[in-house]
Amino acid sequence: MTAVPTPLHGGDARPDSLVLVDTARPLMEAYRLARDTLPGARHPTLMQARDRAMARFAQAGLPSRRDEAWKYTDLKRLAKLVPRITAGDQPPPADLDDTLAVADESLHAMVFVDGRFRADLSFLGSLPDGVTVRPLCEVLDEDAGALAALLNGDAAARDGLEWAALALITDGAVVDLAESAELESPLRLVYLFSQRDAPVLAAPHLAVRAGANSTVTVVEHWAGPAAGDAVILPTQSIALGDGARVRLYRHQEGGDGALHVARGDVHVARDTSFETFALTTGGGLVRNEMRVAIDGPGVDVHLGGVYLGNGDRHVDTTTLVQHAAPDGVSRQVFRGVLDDCAHGVFQGRVGVARDAQRTDGHQLSNALLLSPKAEMDAKPELEIFADDVKCSHGATTGDIDHNALFYLRARGIDEAVARGLLIEAFIGEAMADISDEGVAEAFADAARSWWHTHTQAQTAAA
Repeated sequence: MTAVPTPLHGGDARPDSLVLVDTARPLMEAYRLARDTLPGARHPTLMQARDRAMARFAQAGLPSRRDEAWKYTDLKRLAKLVPRITAGDQPPPADLDDTLAVADESLHAMVFVDGRFRADLSFLGSLPDGVTVRPLCEVLDEDAGALAALLNGDAAARDGLEWAALALITDGAVVDLAESAELESPLRLVYLFSQRDAPVLAAPHLAVRAGANSTVTVVEHWAGPAAGDAVILPTQSIALGDGARVRLYRHQEGGDGALHVARGDVHVARDTSFETFALTTGGGLVRNEMRVAIDGPGVDVHLGGVYLGNGDRHVDTTTLVQHAAPDGVSRQVFRGVLDDCAHGVFQGRVGVARDAQRTDGHQLSNALLLSPKAEMDAKPELEIFADDVKCSHGATTGDIDHNALFYLRARGIDEAVARGLLIEAFIGEAMADISDEGVAEAFADAARSWWHTHTQAQTAAA
């Protein structure tokens, strides 16, 4: 059944006036209950834009496996949850200090609880000239139009869930860099979640606007929830001016009840460098979707990630890199380790427009299946309209190298330790592309910790 909006004065459709498709009801109800508490609620123009976005979601509902982009990922579980947006005022977890522990005391950190900014837990220190970092709620109090471009975009370019995520934006971070500005220490964004009777709904937004020749590194840490259900719908809008350098790293962990669907849109101009890497070690259903539009020549773009899944976890990596200008380089390297009944997905597309001559585009997906019940779906794609290019794609899926395992076992190394060494070497090749040494070391430690915990659980269950 298709939802039909009932027109109001001015042609807008309010959420409470819609006939909804069934899959839209839980998120629409969450929006109805929290609408007046969302950032910018006192600005009618902004709230009308939120309403229009939710009306589009009501018409479309959740994407299904009949949609090509969602062929391998089923959102039926989301349709059955009844999530709620909270005030984010819960006490921080007891181990918050450990979560925020960093070697560099000058690191800047923003902390969000249930998707809401917490000034009492955050520390930004002294920012250099030309660098501004503010919570979205503060920005919207002054400029209600800050979300206008997102909420009034092309309806055909987004699926229903993305419209819901944008309309439901609960808070977020806005990072502005003037021309030639540089934030030397990484900006860390920490997302924590409380334990509640009803599933928590959080939809934070990250906006990065990097001026010409500016530099910034952002590290996201999604630390929960450890138990219970949660619906996490982050969005990102990142724009790089000529010669800018932006690095974005993400570590996702949490319990089996977390449903985490992230969307990112990146626009890069002439002679820019953009790098992103996602480490996924938790969550029940995780989808990382990144879309990069290369609008200028001489661009260097790197997308990478490692996902580690056990139990019945589902991890989906979906990317689109669109070359619209000549002399651009893009690299995509993703590696996964799947055990038990875990399911991995890689959907990567590189598009090369007719004028994007001398493009160098590469994408690669490798997955290790440690169990006969684990599953991997890979669909790398190239769409090329230029004739002077160097593009390649590939995907491999298989078991661990038993010859290498036998070699290590023959030298007295315990099987679990030997497997751990081989897995560390496998994912280490992907992590070698992380240019920030501190992040690379932290991610390697997190991957080792995941394997240690996983093997301990297997031993205990045996």
